[in-house]
Amino acid sequence: MGYTEIEMMTKLIDYLPNVNWVLSGANCYGRALEFQDRFCAEAILKNTSKPVIFCPERIESVTDIVDMAAAMVGGHDAVLAKPYVVCLDEPISSLLHGPESIGRIFLCADMGLPIIVIAVLGIGRCQPGPRCRFFIPGSLYYTGISPSQR
Repeated sequence: MGYTEIEMMTKLIDYLPNVNWVLSGANCYGRALEFQDRFCAEAILKNTSKPVIFCPERIESVTDIVDMAAAMVGGHDAVLAKPYVVCLDEPISSLLHGPESIGRIFLCADMGLPIIVIAVLGIGRCQPGPRCRFFIPGSLYYTGISPSQR
């Protein structure tokens, strides 16, 4: 999606009364690769009044996106007092966290920012598994929330 399409998607989500939050699940194509997650977050933050779950590509993106959110609500204290932005981290698998994932988790913990950790194992994509997991939805999903949350 381009920047304009992300803005339009966000405005639509913001209008829908049965949707309570926005997930930045798209990259902002047409922008520099290392900054796509930041442009996506900007397009969403500028066009919604709902809470935002953002997906940073890099550790540095977390602080930049939180800085954007803080600028919109009056500072970092306001963001942390009533967080409306949440970081989403998707590690490699439920039992292995790469250096980027660990870095994001600890950075969010240090900042006091909520983080959602979800390792979604596809059917045989990340690791071999028994056929029984095809019949038990969520049987191999691992989710967690940062223990530093207040």
